[in-house]
Amino acid sequence: MKSLMPKPNRSGLKHLFCLLIILILFFGATASPAAAKVTDWKISPENPKIGDTLTISGLATPEKEVEISVSFEKTVPVYLREYTYEFENIEILNFNNLFTVRAEGVENLKVKMKMVLSKTESAWADGGIASVFYSGVYPGKYRVRVDGTAEDGNSGVNLKVTTVQRLNAGKDGKFSYRYSTGSVPSGKLEIKLGNSEREIIFGAERNNPVLQSPPASQVQASGEAEERKTSELMELAGKESTDTELTDRENEEKRSIYLTESSLNEETTMAATAGDVPSKESAKEQEIQEHENQAINFFYVLAGIIAVFGGFLAVRRTK
Repeated sequence: MKSLMPKPNRSGLKHLFCLLIILILFFGATASPAAAKVTDWKISPENPKIGDTLTISGLATPEKEVEISVSFEKTVPVYLREYTYEFENIEILNFNNLFTVRAEGVENLKVKMKMVLSKTESAWADGGIASVFYSGVYPGKYRVRVDGTAEDGNSGVNLKVTTVQRLNAGKDGKFSYRYSTGSVPSGKLEIKLGNSEREIIFGAERNNPVLQSPPASQVQASGEAEERKTSELMELAGKESTDTELTDRENEEKRSIYLTESSLNEETTMAATAGDVPSKESAKEQEIQEHENQAINFFYVLAGIIAVFGGFLAVRRTK
């Protein structure tokens, strides 16, 4: 009696086995490695200043991943409900990273990272808080520009910048990470490794980031500049009106001179017609006319003499 059970398809089993292997390899590659347990770590130099490069080193579980988080905050003034701030020389060391900008008291947030090419991310706020995330950023030094619209009535916006780097401890458990403070403003710098956290307080000594939005003093200065500019424009307008009045006056004087000359010419013409003494120009024209008349008369006399002499010769030949 033949079995009613179908025979398994070997080619189908091979395809299923290959699919399982691919899935195992995929999830194994994408799964995050186990976090290392940090036993000890330190920061050097012990008394850093803004612009120094911090070295964070310590001991952790050998060949395990160490996550280091460094963050700082900055309160940015608001001008006409807009806020803008620019950080320079934010350094990313490897591809295994996460860069975050968080803004409080805003309606929206836009972050632009630029090294050679730029990349811009934006987000709308939820409850006055907006966050933008960058992951897998290409290593290098970046200029980061932050801007957006603040909530109505806010005079300042609090920004929090966090850089997370993940690196593997060595076979001996040692790890080391460098962080440049060239982009850090004065204030508190927070460093976290696992459950451990330390703080560094910086004073406003050097290498502070460039502030883009004008503070209140600059706003007042700009207001004074606007008033000065307005007064200068008013003075210029007054000068232009004065110049216009002078020009009109000059035109009026020229017009009066022209009318005076015209009236003098008319009076001279009327005087010559009435038999009074004519002007020098009219006397000269009369003299030229008299010379022309004399020349014409002389021409007529000469032509008459020639005609008489010709007639005399003709009569003599006939005889």
